[in-house]
Formats: sequence, structure tokens, C-alpha cells
Amino acid sequence: CEVIEHFHNPYEEFEQLRNMLKPNGALFLKTDPYSEDLDFHAWYYKSDETHVFFYHPKTFEWIKEEFGFSSLQQDGRHISLFL
Repeated sequence: CEVIEHFHNPYEEFEQLRNMLKPNGALFLKTDPYSEDLDFHAWYYKSDETHVFFYHPKTFEWIKEEFGFSSLQQDGRHISLFL
């Protein structure tokens, strides 16, 4: 899923994605996470006006807990959430 930066209602949309997964399913995401070491004003990713929501690596930890995923793997732009 390489669209999460375009979500206008991330909570609702993650809830929908979670509800579509089968038991023991996985959700694979791709986005450029924002971190404190980036200069937000110079960050190329925010220049795309269709990118309306940005994610910090800690946000994926919260998503894991909030939506009942059992594990999370993050490798740069690649994020995997497992039931």
C-alpha cells in the first residue's frame, strides 16, 4: 500500500485496512517517514500537494497498538504490520 500519505482520514482508513485482513494477515506499507533529523521546510516529500499526512516511525508503533497488530517491522520506507 503506497498511498498512506494521501489519506485524509488516516484513522478511519487504517481501520478499514485492518478490517479487510484475514487472520494472521499482514499489511505492507511504503512511505517516506518524517524524523527529527530532517529539515521539514526543505524536505522534498512535503512538496507534493497530494501528500496530506506524514508519518513518524513512532506513529507506526501507535498504529500497531491501536489496531491490534502483533508485530511491526520498519526498514526505511518499507513498513510491515502483522496480525
